[in-house]
Amino acid sequence: MTTVTAPAPALARTLAYDAQDPHPLVARVARELGYADRVGTVVGLSSAREVLLTAGTAHDVDGLVRVGDVHQPRRRLLRALMDAPSALSVVAAVTVPWPWVWCTPEGFDAGPVRVRKTAYGDLAGYFTAEGIDCELVSDYLTATEMLAGLGERSVVLDADEVPAGLTRTRGVGDQAHPLSYGLISRLPAAEPDYCWLGLQPDADRPGSLNASLARLAAREVDLDFLFSDSVADRAHRFFLGFRADADTAAAVVADLRAEGSEVRVLGSFTLPDDEPV
Repeated sequence: MTTVTAPAPALARTLAYDAQDPHPLVARVARELGYADRVGTVVGLSSAREVLLTAGTAHDVDGLVRVGDVHQPRRRLLRALMDAPSALSVVAAVTVPWPWVWCTPEGFDAGPVRVRKTAYGDLAGYFTAEGIDCELVSDYLTATEMLAGLGERSVVLDADEVPAGLTRTRGVGDQAHPLSYGLISRLPAAEPDYCWLGLQPDADRPGSLNASLARLAAREVDLDFLFSDSVADRAHRFFLGFRADADTAAAVVADLRAEGSEVRVLGSFTLPDDEPV
């Protein structure tokens, strides 16, 4: 886990998450972010879209989503944030150790693997390379449902879901990277040092992006990512990520708006402790 600077007061708010990840995994992330792990405080919803919609309409609800690499976040997340209510942004980021454990019933070899779809997305490269057959099941099955009728199959569970009587199989995830999550909230970030922006130039014409980038260069801002996103009528918007404290980020936003660009702060947070500096 990483030490996280999260907005306060987290304990007075509800945390909504996409239930594609099992509750024990999300509970660990929630505790790291300062949310009480009790029924009614950490609530699973049917999709990341529902998480954003709920956080955007309920003033006492924050959202939790996977972000991928904070330096190269998922584009669909950036698009969703750009189109979400303007008060929402990623205000904290946390990484958690690789959660998936491959288990077999005692006395059996590792046979076909029962695995939730989202976990399979994290593990597909390994299972494909090893030629291992997988039975994909719904993300929303509980651990009890995952184990029902298991027979001679093996199963992938979250580390906190593994019951007695199963043997942990070596191999899967031995060299795996941690998972990264972002906290989406209306509350301001505490002591941010990293920023994601959404930018749509006033006029989509050759050279308009260069003018915007020149303003960032004048502030001595180095970009970690720059993504182009096509929208209607040949127009484009752009997603940018860079290291900056709150004052520098605010100055960059003011500079870009002064040239007539539409600018959204999509993320303003402290990098997790184990991120490279």
